[in-house]
Amino acid sequence: KSGMDLDVYLQRFGAYTRAINCPAHEQADLLISLLEDKALDGISRTVHGVRGDLDDLIAQLRRAEGLERNSERYATELRNRRRLRTEGIWKYHLELHKLAKKAYPQNLAMRNDSLRESFIANINNPYLASRLRELQELEMEQLLDAAITLQSSQTAPSKAVNAVRSEPYYQSPY
Repeated sequence: KSGMDLDVYLQRFGAYTRAINCPAHEQADLLISLLEDKALDGISRTVHGVRGDLDDLIAQLRRAEGLERNSERYATELRNRRRLRTEGIWKYHLELHKLAKKAYPQNLAMRNDSLRESFIANINNPYLASRLRELQELEMEQLLDAAITLQSSQTAPSKAVNAVRSEPYYQSPY
């Protein structure tokens, strides 16, 4: 739902309350009861039990609707966030973790599942991704450690070869 939907709904609600001559002190309760059966049901659950006047309730609705839209945006960013070639695995994981917290603030299981899937799918290294998929029994922190270890072992041989210095050849006098 967009903010436009909420505005249109509130305009219709205002017209309805005027048509039935609903007293101002009852409008907040009426709005909550009507939201439970409408397309804005998800938003009504977040503000259910809020007591106050209609303006307070509308402010809560706008805040909840904005959080829901932001949550969808962060979920999309989480799914599409790719690791850069120059980016370390730890930093990449931290960025994904921040997005996952914003995308799923209330649902820990969904947050962890989405974080894990995005981490593996977008790590930008086919070898690491295939090896990490094999480690389904590991928790996310253990998976992160495994990814760092695998990357280190993958790059270690090339670094070791480059780091070897040649010693001067010593010939025995005998």
